[in-house]
Amino acid sequence: MTFLPTFRTTLLAASLAALTLSTQGCFPLVAVGATAGAYAVNSANSELSIATQVDDKSIKMKITNMINSMDGMKKGESNIEVATFNHNVLLTGQIPSVDLRTRLAKDVANLPLVKKVYNELTVEPRVYMSEYAHDSMTTTRVKAAFLGHVNPAHFKVVTERGVVYLMALTTVEEGDLAAEITSQVPGVDRVVTVYEYQANGAQNDTSDTLSVYDDSNNPDVEI
Repeated sequence: MTFLPTFRTTLLAASLAALTLSTQGCFPLVAVGATAGAYAVNSANSELSIATQVDDKSIKMKITNMINSMDGMKKGESNIEVATFNHNVLLTGQIPSVDLRTRLAKDVANLPLVKKVYNELTVEPRVYMSEYAHDSMTTTRVKAAFLGHVNPAHFKVVTERGVVYLMALTTVEEGDLAAEITSQVPGVDRVVTVYEYQANGAQNDTSDTLSVYDDSNNPDVEI
């Protein structure tokens, strides 16, 4: 089985470099530097504690190992992206059967520290490099579009074939603005938010949603 997070990370770095080259003729160099810096300081400026960030990395590693050793998962049949944020897990990509899709989500949900699993895996043949190269560029453009409007370090951005997932511990105002900005980025077909809201500096565990943003100003459509 081919597991994609490392592959996509490589594509994202390449996309960032390409975006930098393509914008040098249009923007001051300081703007390009600010874009690169937003990626470098993401962990330090996150709303999450260092301990939670470490937990998220550990959860992702456990899921990676789980996928690579899963019975019935044949090499080359799946592309699975695992995103973790504040002990929540988002699964995107392609998987060969409904049984594997369901089983993987249940196994992930049973891992220590995992609060919720958002299973966006589709049962279909795997997607190859050219499609993900486009997605990586879209992710880069979304993060660049946040600059000056919302803090990019507050959001984890995952793009899957034109659908952009935003994971965040945020306020309603910042979350809505981020979704609106994302919806205007070229290459974005749909925006899905996976938010936990905080009020008065404290996390509100009852406000997390998996929602689709659309231009009708109704970002809380449950799916």
